[in-house]
Formats: sequence, structure tokens, C-alpha cells
Amino acid sequence: MNGKAADENYVVQNGDCISHMIHRHEPPVPSRPIKIIHHDPESGLLVINKPAGIPVHPSGRYHQNSIATILRLEHGFTEVLPCNRLDRLTSGVMIMALNKTVARQIHTQLMQRTVFKEYYCRVTGNFPDGEVAVDKPIAVVSPKHTLNRLREDGKPSSTVFRKLFYDERRNQSVVLAKPLTGRTHQIRYMIYL
Repeated sequence: MNGKAADENYVVQNGDCISHMIHRHEPPVPSRPIKIIHHDPESGLLVINKPAGIPVHPSGRYHQNSIATILRLEHGFTEVLPCNRLDRLTSGVMIMALNKTVARQIHTQLMQRTVFKEYYCRVTGNFPDGEVAVDKPIAVVSPKHTLNRLREDGKPSSTVFRKLFYDERRNQSVVLAKPLTGRTHQIRYMIYL
């Protein structure tokens, strides 16, 4: 209270300044380095290989342990803005803008569908041949924990899958996923159907 510790008997007065401090440790993230695939300061683009287990931007319990913050602190980028997002547990290629103008341009292209995203997924089993289109609504169950589920009252979600090859020895397929909508965990839920 007013910069000093107060006990439970203190009566708050008009004009008092109440402050509360808490120290929290962030959950650890993998120590795998963020690989820079392409860096072009002239175009304002940075392309990285995001390791699994690290969130893209500071949120929730993660502040320092995020892709954006690590790129600033460990690689010296003054501004990095994610143009696409991958879930914390997902690895893959990400496009980062080095300024807000480039970020807006790329976001516009993604929204207008003049560019698109493709994902390569390794799944257990022999995935069906040919294209498999899956249209199932996804609803947010817990925004705090980014939990989503397939539910009839959810938002429309559509993905097209195509098996690229099957490894019989490992009983695994590599599948190309082309999301037509952008729902969180969309590919993860669709591939388990």
C-alpha cells in the first residue's frame, strides 16, 4: 500500500495506491534453434523454420519464450511480425515481415486468397488414395487454452487432403493438406476423421 507492505488490518483510504506484484516463470520451450531460411531486408521479408514447441508470439503464459521475442533478442531483428501462424506444437516454415507495411501486404494476399498455404503431414496408417475433402465445423471450447473441437455449432472449416506416399515398413503416410479456411487446429482435427 503506497509502496509499503500492508497487513490484513489496514483500512484502504481515499487516494491510496495499491500495487500487487507476482513473479511467474514461463514454461520452458525446446532449445532447438530457429533456422533462418531467407532474409531480405530490401523486401522486408524473413522466412524461418519454426521448431515445434515454441509459440509464435507472446501470449498467455509465454512472453520471452516466443518466436517473435527470440528473433528480436537473439537475432537482433528490431521488428518481426508473423504473416502466418503455426500452433505452438507445430513445426514448419513461417513468413515474417520486418515492418508493418509488408505485414499488411502479405495479410491482404492471404485474405484475398492470391497466395495459399500447404502443409505436409505425417500420419499413422495408409491414408486413402485420391483427394479427400473434409468440411466440418470447428468450435472454440476454451479460448484460454486454445482448445477447439469439431462441433455442429462451430464455424465452417474446409481442408483438401491428398496422399503423397505410404511407407509400408513404418505404416505411415505423408499427406498434403490444403486448408481452404483458417481455423485453429483445422488440419489436426480433420486428419483424425
